[in-house]
Amino acid sequence: DGWCANLQWSADGQRIYFHFTPSSATFGGPSVTKSWVVSCDGSAQQPLSFDLGDPRVHFWFQFSIGPDDRVAYSGLDSTGAGGVIWTMNIDGSDRRQVTLP
Repeated sequence: DGWCANLQWSADGQRIYFHFTPSSATFGGPSVTKSWVVSCDGSAQQPLSFDLGDPRVHFWFQFSIGPDDRVAYSGLDSTGAGGVIWTMNIDGSDRRQVTLP
């Protein structure tokens, strides 16, 4: 039991990425909200080993998936102070800060 938010299709249309929070949690609490993926037919639902976004910024830590399966999201800068735009590959690798604070 719980709720899903911020659903995003993969570039190939075969998977849906989303955030899931268990019903026992405080609504949108970043410490328990995790990124998940499921096949478009409902099979193979599983949590990701990394977050699609930065839970330190705001509830649901929104993200967007581009046509090349590259993810854009808002996060803290390298000092942990300012909100900036980051990108990464859909597997969580190659994180890059693309704007200045």
